[in-house]
Amino acid sequence: MTIFRLSDFKKQILKEGTWVFRGEIATAFAVLVGVRLLTEFLPSDVYGSISLILGITALGHSIYTYPLLHAYSGLSGTSLRFYPALYNCR
Repeated sequence: MTIFRLSDFKKQILKEGTWVFRGEIATAFAVLVGVRLLTEFLPSDVYGSISLILGITALGHSIYTYPLLHAYSGLSGTSLRFYPALYNCR
C-alpha cells in the first residue's frame, strides 16, 4: 500500500489556497449581511443612490485599471501568454 505524500511546495499551495478560499467565503458572507442591513435601515431612494454610485465606480474601475494591471503586472494578463515560451528557452 502506497501512501500519498505531498511535496512541501504542494502543501504550501494547498495551505494558502485554503486561506484564500476561506477569505472569499467570508467576503461573500459579509456582503450578504451588509446588503441585508443596508436594505433594512436605509430608505429605498438612498439605497438606490448608493447602489448606483457603487455600480458606476465598479464599472469605471474595471474599464480603466484592469487593463493596465493585467498588462504590466507579473504573470497576469498579457505577460502570461509569453511565460511558457520563456520557461522552455531556459
